Amino acid sequence: CSLSWADVDAAGLMSHPLWSHFDIQFKDFNSATSYSGPAAIRLLRASCGQTSHKNLYQPAGNQCYLFDNLAKLGFTQHLMLGHNGQFGNFLK
Repeated sequence: CSLSWADVDAAGLMSHPLWSHFDIQFKDFNSATSYSGPAAIRLLRASCGQTSHKNLYQPAGNQCYLFDNLAKLGFTQHLMLGHNGQFGNFLK
């Protein structure tokens, strides 16, 4: 359920016009996890660094939320998923 830059490169899509529409691309982000739930939480809380797996499901301070911090800098938030968000209540 994850797509790496190596996958994009192997598919020959590194120069696809889609990438020109992004203001920010995470090309060197390590979520240090084997599945998407913890990876998404780590990305969402990236402003506070790498959280241990044990603490992933504990509340985090407002200063940790990367996309809120980017919004404060003037970026507009958009969400795109490769699924409907139903599995594991992903969107809740």
